[in-house]
Amino acid sequence: MASPSPSPSSGKDLDEKAQRVRSLLASYYSLDGEDGESGGGEGDGYVGQGQRERPSHAKGKVNLDSDNFDCSSYFHRLLEQTRLDELLDREVKLQSEVKQCDGELQSLVYENYSKFIAATDTIRNMRTKVDGMETKMSLVKDKIKTIAEKNAVVDGKMEMRRARFDELNTVRDVMSKLNEVFELPQKCRLSMERGALGVAVKYVSSSKPFLEMHANEGNAALSQVKGEMEDCQKELVGLLKEKLRSDPDNNVDVINFLRQLGETVTELEDAFLSSSKVQLEDIASKATKVLEEYGCMGNLPQTAESPASEVVESFSTLEASFIPSALKLQQQYRGMFLSEGEGMAVAVDNAGKFDKILETVLSSAVATTKKFVLTHPVKSLVSPKVLLEVLTTIDKTFETVQRNFRQFDEIHQGILGSIECSLRNYVGGKFMELEKALMERSTSFGSSGEGTMSSNLQRVTDSLCKAVEKFLVDMQGLQRDGSTLIGHWQDAFVMLVEEGCNQTLLSIEAGLRTLESPERKSEEDSLFFSRLATNYADVLVPYTEKVLGNVFVRGGQASERDSRRRALVESFASLSDFHLEKYVALKGRGLSQLIRISMLEKFDWLSYEHEAEEVYPVFKKICEDIRAIEAVVSQVISEDSRKMALSKEQHQRNPSTSRVERNVDRLFAEKIQIFGAKVDAERGAILCGITKIAIKSLIECIRLSSMNLKAHKLIQVSLVYLRSELREKILGEDNVVEFLLDEAQSALVDRCIEEV
Repeated sequence: MASPSPSPSSGKDLDEKAQRVRSLLASYYSLDGEDGESGGGEGDGYVGQGQRERPSHAKGKVNLDSDNFDCSSYFHRLLEQTRLDELLDREVKLQSEVKQCDGELQSLVYENYSKFIAATDTIRNMRTKVDGMETKMSLVKDKIKTIAEKNAVVDGKMEMRRARFDELNTVRDVMSKLNEVFELPQKCRLSMERGALGVAVKYVSSSKPFLEMHANEGNAALSQVKGEMEDCQKELVGLLKEKLRSDPDNNVDVINFLRQLGETVTELEDAFLSSSKVQLEDIASKATKVLEEYGCMGNLPQTAESPASEVVESFSTLEASFIPSALKLQQQYRGMFLSEGEGMAVAVDNAGKFDKILETVLSSAVATTKKFVLTHPVKSLVSPKVLLEVLTTIDKTFETVQRNFRQFDEIHQGILGSIECSLRNYVGGKFMELEKALMERSTSFGSSGEGTMSSNLQRVTDSLCKAVEKFLVDMQGLQRDGSTLIGHWQDAFVMLVEEGCNQTLLSIEAGLRTLESPERKSEEDSLFFSRLATNYADVLVPYTEKVLGNVFVRGGQASERDSRRRALVESFASLSDFHLEKYVALKGRGLSQLIRISMLEKFDWLSYEHEAEEVYPVFKKICEDIRAIEAVVSQVISEDSRKMALSKEQHQRNPSTSRVERNVDRLFAEKIQIFGAKVDAERGAILCGITKIAIKSLIECIRLSSMNLKAHKLIQVSLVYLRSELREKILGEDNVVEFLLDEAQSALVDRCIEEV
């Protein structure tokens, strides 16, 4: 028959059983407190836990584990709250628990009784053993007493012999030490022969106080040993000095050995400083040899894949060899010659001796470096990449030197100043290179170049703009790539570039103004340079300002930049006027020379006999030249809109004007300004200027000649032809030309010896 599954009430009964067992055990072993309800022992702890789990049975008369348990109350409560079947089950369980508790109590009693019997046996055995030990201890005590008595007898018999033995031991120790003293010279020489100079120094230094004390007391043997040790010391000092020269790496130990021997080291110090200086100078000279060979960066091999590789390698040697060697020598010097017993002032003074040598060597290297970086020949400027690579290497090297030798705080600052000067000089050289390039482009075409003057002018202008733009972009790249070198003065760098552009354009203006080239025999070159100067003012100067603003962050005041720009524009405008006036003068002189030859040297006008009323060829030549000039000028100067709208009647003169009228015209014409101070950059003004010079020369030639009637007619017809040719191109521009033609006609009438 299957057992029924445990109900929740059966689980609670098991918990109560466990709690009762624990409580009984605690009660048996007297672990309960005085108050069973308040409980302070281990059993109460369990009860307390049961109280927390089942608060309805924790206390009171119905709790089986409580001291206040009341059987009647417990029974009546069960009858009231429990069904009959549960009461029967409860009865069976209680009987089972009672039997179990009885069994457990009986087991505990048997176990404790067994332990009690075992403890009793142990105590009985210990008592038996202790009784035997007392007898044995008495025997041991008697034996110890006997031994003590016999020992006292032996001590009495050996007392005198022991004193003698101690005396002999003392004598033996003294003789052993004296024997070591007598053997010192031999040991010292043996150590020197074997190279153990430190051991020999120890023998000499340790024995010296003893020998000094006892050898002067008349002891001949010790005096002899002292003399031998002094000889060993002299020999040892000689060996140490020789080692100091041959093995400089062990200088510190050698100097300390000499100090232990009482030797002065002044001469050794001077020798060490001299040797250190030679050693450091040798390393520095090897590092700077490349700089001395090339002289400047411009002489670096430009065909090499990396022109700066030799310089970078030399400074790497300076950093890798010079600094460790200098630090090592400095440490050796301080260890050898700056003893701890010296005063602070003496130590500082002595340390300064080595620092002065180091400063001298570094100053020489710095001077060589400065000479190398400051010079930038214009003909052999290196690329910005090579420049920055060299300067960055130099900066890092001397920064490392500064970091290792902080007493020389001006070394790196001096190098930084030289690097800045080098960059400034380099930029100046690049500007000179730019000036040369702009000048070559400005003078490369002229009137003799291929193509028309206008195309050449446009080509030159475009080339100038590209050259300036490329230069400024290169300067921007120099500032960007060299930010570590230029960062602390980048505003000054931008101002340097701005001022350089301004000065370069001013130099170009001065160069074009004083340009005298024997190869250029064409007067058109002056016209070309005039228009080029105008393009400088109208195109290149604004374009330069635009590119500067695009590639640089510009500081300063805009008013100053505008003032410089206006000054440049005015300078190039003045240059344009200068070359334009020069062009007019040259062309006018050419026509004047042609007129003089034809009017004064070709004919004797008094004997002129030709009857044909044709135009004198020189007048046709003048008109042809003026048309040619007009064609050239029209290429670079467009038609202006300032033509005077004079009617055809205003330009015509009555050929039969009386001499009186002409004289009156001359009288009033004297107030007319024939040659103005400036020639406007207009086609009509240029032609007028040239024509005025030619006609003025014609007037002078007529006044210097005497003509017969036939010659008069020839020149008269030619003047009419000239007037008609000039009417459309020139006479409408300037009334001075009209006046000069009238002047020429009047002079012609005056110089005719026959009645007209």
